[in-house]
Amino acid sequence: VQHKYVQLKNGMTYHYVFAMPPNVNTVISPTTTVILIHGFPDSWYGWRRQIPLIAAAGFRVICPDMRGYGETTAPQEDGAYCMKYICEDLSLLQEALNIPKAIYIGHDWGGTFVWNMVQAYPERVLAVGAVCTPFQATPQTNPWPRMVKNGPGSRFDYQIYFQKEYDAIGEMDKDIGRSYKISHRSHETKFTDVDDEVENIPPTERNGWMNHIAPDAIRDEKCLVSEEELEYYIYLCKKAGGFHGGVKWYRNVESNWKYMRQVLTERGMEDKPMVYHEALMITAGKDAVLTPTMVDKYTVPFVPNLTRGHVEDAGHWVLVENWSKDNGIPQFLIANRMIVNWLLSSKVTNAIRNGGPASSISNSHL
Repeated sequence: VQHKYVQLKNGMTYHYVFAMPPNVNTVISPTTTVILIHGFPDSWYGWRRQIPLIAAAGFRVICPDMRGYGETTAPQEDGAYCMKYICEDLSLLQEALNIPKAIYIGHDWGGTFVWNMVQAYPERVLAVGAVCTPFQATPQTNPWPRMVKNGPGSRFDYQIYFQKEYDAIGEMDKDIGRSYKISHRSHETKFTDVDDEVENIPPTERNGWMNHIAPDAIRDEKCLVSEEELEYYIYLCKKAGGFHGGVKWYRNVESNWKYMRQVLTERGMEDKPMVYHEALMITAGKDAVLTPTMVDKYTVPFVPNLTRGHVEDAGHWVLVENWSKDNGIPQFLIANRMIVNWLLSSKVTNAIRNGGPASSISNSHL
């Protein structure tokens, strides 16, 4: 892989990792681009176990540090992390790199982003995929008042806590290494070093996201295999000035809603915001927040050309979980196989050939 930097027309500087298929002449050989989008609290490095494989399958791979992360510009203002500006960033990144259309795949917040990107800039997208994060149609009414009312005490309570200016960011910045050791855990290690009594108190009430875990939290070798991996995350976080950028993605629920309602209105999809592109949805059976059952409820009715994959024994960090239960295959390799099989499928190949959504409707499983 190569590390590259580009300044966009809007003044943002993006760092991204670039990989090409072996023995491909980048000047004379047209190659389809796959853009991989990370979530919170992550960086391009969250896709480290997929980038070489996707490139080896014949694709150009672009994997950026998103706005607020790693070596990409990290504005201070909360409003700078609205989806309006982040979608614009990636459209401008494609323009700067002379990539008219690309396949997008995202994880966590990156999943939310790619679903928004395919609706806001459908002409930029050949096909779209998400890991863990289901498509959820933008509601007709502002979701923020309902979240403020129902979020406290729910599994989304931490997102309410993230609205606190110093508390959330300060807690994570205080010990960056500890923050990553706690955030990047498999479901089997999730409750290691945990104070059960404090764990049962919502973050908003205990005034902390990670204060239920011992100060000397262990590094989960299933997700962060080596100390070198942990140290690289720490390095990238320091380059971004801490966790403020990532946390502020959570502070734009209302502005994101307004932006997406505007997008849907302009595209005549106010009543039924469909996604007709070929789509991939990989769920993880042990993801406690982004549960697989959400896909049937929120995604299936709006994404007719959906291919589904599922990794039952993996948690939220399915893209890096380097362990196996009883079949001898590491969890990330199961996800990798699903991603590459989808990319090489006739449905995606036809979408590449047609330059966009297929005309027929099909649902399948990997």
